[in-house]
Amino acid sequence: MFPPRQRRAFPPQYPSRYQRRRTQRAQSPNNPKLLSLFQDNEGKFDMNRIFSSVNQMQSAYKQVSPLIKGFIKR
Repeated sequence: MFPPRQRRAFPPQYPSRYQRRRTQRAQSPNNPKLLSLFQDNEGKFDMNRIFSSVNQMQSAYKQVSPLIKGFIKR
């Protein structure tokens, strides 16, 4: 009754729409490791920066934990 429709061709890097393209993570100056974020220019650990980050994480946990506990009933 209806003529068959032509299918779109997938790009060659995506043979299937369910497969994801694998990316390789290369260590570069733009992609620093986690611990290097807490070092100063001399390579020493900046304790103020570390404690500031821990304090921010603690504050975020205190704000989110009541929401999580509301979903998880013991």
